Amino acid sequence: MNTKPDIILFDLDGTLLDNTHVVVSAYKTGLEKLGLEQKSSEQILSLKGLSTEKTAEHLSVPDEKINQMVEHFISYFRSYSSDPKFQPILFKGVDKFLEWGRSRGIPLAVVTNNDTQSAKNMLKKAEILDFFYCVVGSSDVKKVKPSPEPIIKALSLLAVKYENHRVLFIGDSPTDQEAAKNAGIQFTMVNNEFEDSISLNDCYLRLSGD
Repeated sequence: MNTKPDIILFDLDGTLLDNTHVVVSAYKTGLEKLGLEQKSSEQILSLKGLSTEKTAEHLSVPDEKINQMVEHFISYFRSYSSDPKFQPILFKGVDKFLEWGRSRGIPLAVVTNNDTQSAKNMLKKAEILDFFYCVVGSSDVKKVKPSPEPIIKALSLLAVKYENHRVLFIGDSPTDQEAAKNAGIQFTMVNNEFEDSISLNDCYLRLSGD
């Protein structure tokens, strides 16, 4: 993006917060609870960005048990995110990025396929919830990413017609990228795990000009 964005939207898991171990544990305990074959952490993580329903399908959860897996996943995340012992892990540069955006008057929002309340719980525990004008999760829409609906919902809450604004969505998965394309907005892919990839901190440095 050659010019500074007017609005920045962020994905949550894998972009702002490192919740890898929570995601893996949620699916593994769900498979165990349903009496299904276990999958490796690598298999589960290869599906990042997909909705819980789609992930369950790829994990060979039978159609008649997918709703049970979804309910377990949401319940697990809500329980984990509200556990006093749980402390979310911020990726490098998140705090500086958010401070920079707020200091420039850039509206910030989170668009996630996670359950909305769980997302807010995690952001609050990470002490960054107040940076965001809104948090749009799976509880707020009929169709999650890659549908453009969550992005459009966030922008409607910001009360802007995004055709007239430079909107940037930052995420870590092809699902995020497709959602941005479907919504007709700019997208930056970040990967906070590998040194030769663009991290969120790199993205911040490029935008801030530091």
